[in-house]
Amino acid sequence: MRYVSLSSERATTIVSEIKKAKMISESEALKIFPESELTDSDEVIFQSDELDKELIHIKNRAEKLHEIWNKNYINDVEAGEAWMSKEIFMLINPMESAIKRDFGFWRYLALFPFRWYWLSRTRPGTVNKISDTLPPVSYGGQEHRVDENGFIRIKSSDMRNQLLLRTFFWGQIAYDESATDPFFRATLFGETTKKHKLNGSQIDIWHSHLIRNQIGQLGRMPHAFLDSMCSPVFVTEIGPTRQLELRIARMKHSINFDILSLDECRKIVDAQKPLAISDSVRIAESKKGV
Repeated sequence: MRYVSLSSERATTIVSEIKKAKMISESEALKIFPESELTDSDEVIFQSDELDKELIHIKNRAEKLHEIWNKNYINDVEAGEAWMSKEIFMLINPMESAIKRDFGFWRYLALFPFRWYWLSRTRPGTVNKISDTLPPVSYGGQEHRVDENGFIRIKSSDMRNQLLLRTFFWGQIAYDESATDPFFRATLFGETTKKHKLNGSQIDIWHSHLIRNQIGQLGRMPHAFLDSMCSPVFVTEIGPTRQLELRIARMKHSINFDILSLDECRKIVDAQKPLAISDSVRIAESKKGV
């Protein structure tokens, strides 16, 4: 059995072909460099009797999700990413751990079965055109920068920011098997801020405070963090939220969050919230020279 695993260099080459056709529709962009043009060198041999069935299921499900996305989320990509977190997690989580740990597989998912999601999510506001705004970090490609000596440095982008992988982590962190709806927290913050007409972005909360940082890895703490922020509603400006995250992250050196219950984690978060607000006010005043 085989599955596709793309190196960061290979993925960058494929995207460069897509970028060449700037002024075409999304449907046409999906036809550029089809999967049939991949070669044996793009594949990895893996011993699994179920792999072929799983890959076919992924492709079929991706097509169905594309239809739902175009109907419900094409003009609200933040809500769309929250919805996709459940779908991607449920779809990919049953696969072998070795495949899920392969970054090349996630690059493949972004550029082939879920290319439509990558294009739509990466280019909000330009859903009908292909532009140059397809950053390597969004699909796991290579980043080029010029160092202080004028030399070009090439490195693989940070996969924590890769669209399909971060969407998977969103669903993984939100999942709570004890809840009536195991994925209700995936959309909880966005629904809360919308209901109460508050500032605050669920993308910022998830990307900056849960997926890329340590709270998302601390046992039931991510669930307690979200629950506490939404009931009663926490100040959703970035300052207090950032300070709250920092306070909790510092505690990991003295508290084993993995053995704490949801209620115990919630008490910790609730106790830190007023302190985080004070921290944020103090920092803001110091910047103003007060």
